[in-house]
This record gives sequence, C-alpha cells and structure tokens, in this order.
Amino acid sequence: MNRLTIAACTLSCVLLGSAASASNEVVVQKHVWDDRPTVAVRYSDLDLDSTSGRDALDLRLVRAVKSVCGAPDLRELQDMAQMRDCRVTSLARAHADRDALLDMRMAARGNPERLAALDTSTLRVGQ
Repeated sequence: MNRLTIAACTLSCVLLGSAASASNEVVVQKHVWDDRPTVAVRYSDLDLDSTSGRDALDLRLVRAVKSVCGAPDLRELQDMAQMRDCRVTSLARAHADRDALLDMRMAARGNPERLAALDTSTLRVGQ
C-alpha cells in the first residue's frame, strides 16, 4: 500500500506539472490531510453564476480527482479497485465542497461585501 501511495503521488506530480503548465487550471498544493496528496482547483476565472462556468469547474474537479488518485497498472485488479474507490470518494467530497460553495455564494448574492469575503478562488481535492 505504501508503494502504491508513493507511485500515485509521483504520477500525480508529473501529470500536474504538465497540466499546470499547459492550462494553469490545477496546481499541486502541500499535503494537507494526513499525508494524502491534495490538489487545489482554481475557479477565480470562472463565472459560477453561469452553466458553462459550473460545467468548467466540474471538469476541473474531475481532472483533479484523476490526478490525485492516480492510474495504476491495468493488470493489477486490486490496485484498479482501490483507484476506482478513491475516485468515487474524492469526487463525492469535491462535489459536496462545490455545492457548499455555490450555496454560500447564493446566500450572499444580495450582499457584495459578504460575497467577496467568501471567495477563496480554490477548492481542495484530496484522497
């Protein structure tokens, strides 16, 4: 399990390096949750009040989950199952965080100062 974690971290760093330089959407952050890799997904350039902005955020969250959970050897069924479980769990957490963010933005919509105070411009995705 430890070897898998190290391999997943290494793979995600390599993938994120190329993804971050190409699109500047996803950046690697420090390990935050008990030595588990995490990724910060930026959304400050998106209009979250529009459908296209929310769709773009969802796509970024999916990419971040894939990079955090890695891609093991397809011949290793146990590793594939662990990766699938990681992706399902991580994506559920990311969607819950996204929904909480959108709910807070909706509640603060009438108060621009409160809305500006809420905006952190990143969501964290982790295993």
